[in-house]
Formats: sequence, C-alpha cells, structure tokens
Amino acid sequence: MTKSSSEPGGIIALSIGYLIVATTMILSLSTTETILIPFLYLMYQMFRRFHISNYIPFFSEHGQDFSTQPELIYKSKLTGRKIRLLRLLPGTSGSRIQCRLVEASLDDVPSYEAISYVWGPPQKRERIECDGQVAHITVSLAQALRRLRSRVTPRTLWADGICINQYDVAEKGHQVERMGEIFKKASRVVVWLGPDEDGSIAEAMTVVRWLYSKIPNPGHGANAMHRPGDPTIENLQELVKKQNNVDNAWNVIGVLFKRQWWQRIWCVQEAILAKSTVIMCGTEQIAGSTIGVFTRWHHGQRWAGQPKPKDLSEDGIKSAYRRLNNWAWTGSFLDILDTFRGLEATDPRDKVYALLGLLQLNRKKNIGKLNISVDYHKSVKEVLFDAVMCSVRAEGNLHFLSYIDHRPDLEDRGDYPSWLPRWDQTREPWQDHLWCDSSSTSAGINNQPMNCDWTFSELLTLRGVGLDNISRTSEVCWATDKAIEYPLHDWIEKQLSRIHDDTSGNEELYLRAMTRLATTLTGGFLKTDGWVENRMYLERLKEDAGKQYMADFFAFLSKCFSAFYIRQKPSSLKNFTSRWNPYHQLVKTYCQGRRMFETHNGYIGLGPRSMRTGDTVAVLHGGKIPYVLRPCDDHTFRFLGECFVFEIMDNEGLDALRKRGFKEKDIILR
Repeated sequence: MTKSSSEPGGIIALSIGYLIVATTMILSLSTTETILIPFLYLMYQMFRRFHISNYIPFFSEHGQDFSTQPELIYKSKLTGRKIRLLRLLPGTSGSRIQCRLVEASLDDVPSYEAISYVWGPPQKRERIECDGQVAHITVSLAQALRRLRSRVTPRTLWADGICINQYDVAEKGHQVERMGEIFKKASRVVVWLGPDEDGSIAEAMTVVRWLYSKIPNPGHGANAMHRPGDPTIENLQELVKKQNNVDNAWNVIGVLFKRQWWQRIWCVQEAILAKSTVIMCGTEQIAGSTIGVFTRWHHGQRWAGQPKPKDLSEDGIKSAYRRLNNWAWTGSFLDILDTFRGLEATDPRDKVYALLGLLQLNRKKNIGKLNISVDYHKSVKEVLFDAVMCSVRAEGNLHFLSYIDHRPDLEDRGDYPSWLPRWDQTREPWQDHLWCDSSSTSAGINNQPMNCDWTFSELLTLRGVGLDNISRTSEVCWATDKAIEYPLHDWIEKQLSRIHDDTSGNEELYLRAMTRLATTLTGGFLKTDGWVENRMYLERLKEDAGKQYMADFFAFLSKCFSAFYIRQKPSSLKNFTSRWNPYHQLVKTYCQGRRMFETHNGYIGLGPRSMRTGDTVAVLHGGKIPYVLRPCDDHTFRFLGECFVFEIMDNEGLDALRKRGFKEKDIILR
C-alpha cells in the first residue's frame, strides 16, 4: 500500500522541530556530548522510519538510499532451492514501474525470462513500486524493465537487482551459487545493452543481419568453412557499402562490441548457459545466435590469415564469440578463471564466483567434484585460495602454479602470498603457459598421492627437490616485427658457439644439442602445417612432425645467424622442406615476456621475467613442469613462475632425480 498524501506534511514538520532542537543544543556550550548523541540518533531513525527521502528530494538525489526497507519487500529469506521471480505489471512508457515478487522452487519453476544487464553506477537509482512498497533499482534495470513491459499483460522475469535481497550477504551468497541454474532454466535470456540514443546500434544490427544472410553457418576456427564468393574481412567494407549504403562497415559494427556488457564478468555465464538469447538495445533487438554466427565467421577469417579490422574491438568480438557459441569447456576450472580474468567486476571476489555456473558444462572427468561455497564474508585472498583448493582436490596436481607470472621485483603482489594466482587481476595479453593440460610429460608427478589437506595460510609447504641455481639470465625478451634481435639474438649466438665447440665431428651429439636449444626456445611446443600442437613429447622428435619442426629450426638459424655456427642440415632432415617462419612464430610466442637462463651445472632453460641470478630451479611433487623459486633469509622461498628445462622434461622427474642422489625435502613457499 502507498502512503496517504496527508502524511508528508506532519513528518516533515516533526523532523524540522527536531532539527531546531538539535541545532540549539549544538550551539549551547552547556550541552554535553552525551545528551546530543541520543538526539542525533533519534533524528536518523526518523529519516529512516518515515521515508523522509521520499519527501525531501536532496536525500534521494545524492545517493542516500534511506527509503529502501528490505524487510518490507523481502518478507522471508530464501533457502534450499527457492528463488524469487518478478511479476512485471502492465504499464505505459511514462508510468512508474510496478511489480510483485513471487517465490518459486527451481525444481518446479514456472516459465520466466532472465535479464542479463550491466548494473551501472549504484548511486543512480530509480524508485519503483514492489508489492505496494517503495524500492530502488539501478537506472539500467529500470530501462530494461520499461523495454520489456507490456501494456496489457504481466510478464514473468528474473533480475538479480531485485529478485535477490542485496542487503542480506548470506542470501546473496546462497543465490549466487544458483545463478548458473537460474539462467540455464530460463525460457530465454534477454541481454539489455542499454539505450541507443544515436541509432548506431540499430545500424550495426542491420549490417550483422545482412552478413548473416550471406554466409553459411561456419564452424569454429580451422573448421570454419568458406565458399568462393563469401564475404571476407577485406571485402566486407565494399559489399556493405554497395548493399546497405553504409560507408564504414567495421566502424559501424565496432560500436556494437564496445558496449560495456561484453566486458562484464557476470554476463559470461548468463549468456553461455542460456537456452536462447535475444540482445536488445533501445527499441532494436537481434537474436544472440545471429551474432554468434557472425563472430564464428570473423574468427575463421582471422584464423585463415585475414587482417584485423582497424575499427573493431578485438576484445569485444572475442568476448561475444565465447558467450554466444555454446561452449563446452574441455579445460580445467583454472582455465575458465584464466580465460575471463581480464573482464570487469565491481567486487574482485566475483572473478571466481561469477564463473561457477560454467563448471557444469565441462566434460572433463572430476570437474563435477569441484565445489566452492559462495561466501561474501571471506576476503579476496580466501576466495582465491578456495579456487586453488578446488583444483587441487579435483586434479591432484599443482596446475594452479602455472597461472602465476609476477612482474619484475614482485611489486604486483602487495600482501598476497607469491604462490597464490591473482585471478582478480588482468593477465598480460601476450602471456602463454608453458604447461598444457593434455601433456603427458611430467616433471613432478609420481605414483604417490599428493597431500591435498591444506588450510588457508600465508605459507604453503610442498615436497620437492631444489635442482640447481641460476648462474646467468638474458634480459626480458619482447617480440617485434624483426626476425630476431637483442637480447635473444646474443643468447642464441653464444649457445651456437658452445655447441659448435663441444660437438665437433659428432652428428648425434650435435643433433641432440640442437634439439635441446630448439625446444628450449619454444618452451617445448612444436608447430606443424600451421598448427600449434600441445606439449611436445620428446619421442615425437623421431616422427615426421618432430623432424619437420627441426628442419624449420635450421631454416630459422640460417635466416638469422652466421653460417659459421651452423653446420649442414643433418641427413635425417634432408627430405623435409625448411620453413623458417613457423618456427619463428613459436619463438615469438613463448619467449615473449620471458628470460633465457643457464644454471651452474650447465642446464639451459626458459623462465619467468621476474627471475634473476641466484634463484633456484626446483621440481615439486605434483608439478608437471619445473619452477623457479627465490630463496629468502628465513629458509623459505618466493614462487616466481614455471620454466622449461629440456633435461627435466626428458624423463628427469622426481624419481630420476632421487636416483641421482638428489634429496627430497620440504619446500616452504611464502
């Protein structure tokens, strides 16, 4: 029920009276603070109890939401499988939004649509009427509700801004755990991009629809099929201008993918889990599947070597590609966190919580065992640790350590442990992992079960072997358009000189040494016929793919270095065509942002940019690749990142190291 019109005058008069009394007391030198405080508290209660902000515009216009009383709107706490649905009542475009909240069970829920939108500035809110009570929602949600509201019939919806009691931390956590299922069970997900003041989004949707009508339904990546005469990235501009009278097609399309919705992390699972999506902006709308086909076409074009459109946001279209193409994740939960860590979240804990619904799409064994309880009372560090523990319990390894790459001098860590991945921070876009999930190569796995009984602490104790100390590093390598330059050029040249001197006259030793150098420069990855394979297994070097890889390596050396250091290509590789560029692309990918290094005992490797002379290469129980650690004065270590060392990957894991006399010990990371 709304309040009567006679109420405001009396409330305001009474409030002004209390203000006069309080002001008089403040000015009176004889009034003590102990008397003043109760009066000020009483004033606050008056404003809160009688919704003064409804009657005095100042308070509602400056972000002070005194008028919302959750206990009047949310009459019971949601438990178990219960959710709230929004019954949006009919109305005209200019009338106040009116709605009702209805509880339902996810086990037997009526048909509803779920709204996916960006909240926008929290201080900008609009009053609505919910079950006869005044409530405040963000302007963005109010715009979406007006766009969806019918003039004649109610509409059943779900929107987190009102269906969840945002004032109740426990209920918020309870409902966040069910968000994936809520969007998956919706009959349709409505994506609200916001108003379209200048009509630019409507124009973009027109161009995308036209392109959709001209191309077949493409596959993904290399499976994207292209017929002669199909539009390409290069000729799209001309075709659209001719057919649609649009001068700059890519600029027009680019506006669509610059909307903030594409960059918000909460919107990821809301779109991926949907049965179907419709994308609305202003009065226009387009099927999510139509944009999905467009992004697959663009992805296939880029895969085939077409140039990047100048006016198109690569981040935006990549985000659309991932959201609107029915992804079935084959990687780990950590891969999901890593893929989307660059997206925006108001609360950094949501970099984990907002993606929990995607776990049900993962086909990987054990993924269903992952379980994180949403708890907004926890700190960011504790939530990140929960994600680590989920991975460790499900996979039984140290995969999570491969997602750490510190900036030089570790200045990015703050008070966070060095071994805790910062999924709340954006990862460098050029960074590729040295460890792949499909790899059978394992430096640390053995037959003993890994101890997963960890509790949150600043210190993490692991078992392992400190293999060797770093004696020399290169400077950080950065990719450029040049074939190869300092510091990588100098480092490779010194290695070639050493190999030339150490293997004179022995082709077998020479090929072995060159293989070690080749695989170190690409982090153990090889490339064949334009494709990046996962982990390069050493035995594959005996196969044609491995031999082609080495032939490309020798072509790369011939292109970039003096013939003095390079002997004739080994006889075993003479039947393979040498192509220098495929190998060069791998070097640019995996050396980017890393350092080459040598150890005291003669190992060479590829490691993190934060490493320096005196650091330690270690093999840890549960790790599938060696790691670089920095010794501290208190016999603990700081974790720096993963590294590649040929000899360790070549069957020199923990078991082999023990046989060589290395002793396993506790290694404490801080």
